[in-house]
Amino acid sequence: MGITGVAGKVVNYVMKNPKKTAALAAGGVGIAALIGYKVATTTRKQANDQINHMLLMNPMLNPLGWFQHLVNPGKTEAGTLDNPFIKLIVDKNNKEYQEYYDNLSHADKIKEFYKNGGRGFLG
Repeated sequence: MGITGVAGKVVNYVMKNPKKTAALAAGGVGIAALIGYKVATTTRKQANDQINHMLLMNPMLNPLGWFQHLVNPGKTEAGTLDNPFIKLIVDKNNKEYQEYYDNLSHADKIKEFYKNGGRGFLG
């Protein structure tokens, strides 16, 4: 079955089930909008922390240390029980963010602080 066969089946399904198709389309657009919003509003620090947290919480990648990060979800630095390879990646991510932050001007550092949820500036 080629592309024309698949397209024909899709057209037939849409013609027979217009309400289901509209609901699926609306759901797809909604999911795409949520993902787009998340991408557009996530700061660099939040994205870095989310990636580190995902790596540290994965029991397949981090068999000994994943539970300590499950209990302490705010901790995004590698600990003593974490896989050395995961620790290397997390430390590299944190170092790259720190270099990015160090190269910002003082005014940009203040903006970054508030974008990341800061409530007052002490610096």
